[in-house]
Amino acid sequence: MGKAEALKFAEEGAKVVVADLNENGAAAVVQEIKEKGGEALAVKVDVTNLQDLENMVSETLTTFNQIDIVVNNAGIFDKYTNSLETTEEQWDLVFNINLKAIYRISNLVLPHMIERGKGNIVNIASIAGLVAKWVELLIQHQNMALLATRNT
Repeated sequence: MGKAEALKFAEEGAKVVVADLNENGAAAVVQEIKEKGGEALAVKVDVTNLQDLENMVSETLTTFNQIDIVVNNAGIFDKYTNSLETTEEQWDLVFNINLKAIYRISNLVLPHMIERGKGNIVNIASIAGLVAKWVELLIQHQNMALLATRNT
């Protein structure tokens, strides 16, 4: 999904930052954007690492001078682990990637957007937040929490 989003934004004229833990994958998408005449920057980011997120925002502002849109689409899937078999480490990892990273990124870019008087943050969630199954509590809870932020 991230590649398709990046290519579409670039096609529409946006300057795109491709932020990914997979540095080679991000660089390949940036190369594709540049080959089509677009502007893009690849940044290696571990969304669980605050310093990486701060660097991503800083590199974006240094390179492009502004942030108009953020698409939060980093996420992992717990394979619908039975709630009784979910470890606290699994719970923390899913929440740190699928939810806490969105909180952190949003708080890092919002001051810039507020100062400029414009900006958009798009958070990607799955239908799992709307479908209740006791064996899928981990992914369900993180999606419910994300969906709850959609109108803020």
